[in-house]
Amino acid sequence: MNTHVVPPDYPDTLAGHLVPHVDADTWCAISELVDTRFQVHVLTGSDRWADYTISPLGGMTHSRAVATAVESLTGRTVASVGHGRCWGDGAIHYRATLLPTSCRSVSAAS
Repeated sequence: MNTHVVPPDYPDTLAGHLVPHVDADTWCAISELVDTRFQVHVLTGSDRWADYTISPLGGMTHSRAVATAVESLTGRTVASVGHGRCWGDGAIHYRATLLPTSCRSVSAAS
């Protein structure tokens, strides 16, 4: 994982209002296909992104790549991934919602 400032070609408005707080249950990301790999940028703070490059496994989608990146970053299970609009460069904005910690402790006890 690499952390960097917002890439200059991504809209400023994305970083301005979608920054997660500590232990956030919703994380925002941008996913794009670069060559044969998914490049996922997870918003981690004001103008800060964590980069993940994920080799696609059979049938992997952008949503699954985003879930994989967010799970790796947070150590928590992603319950759902929704997608938003496509930016001009072909990258799509996603929202990953984490499984509530109360559900996680119940499922871990099973």
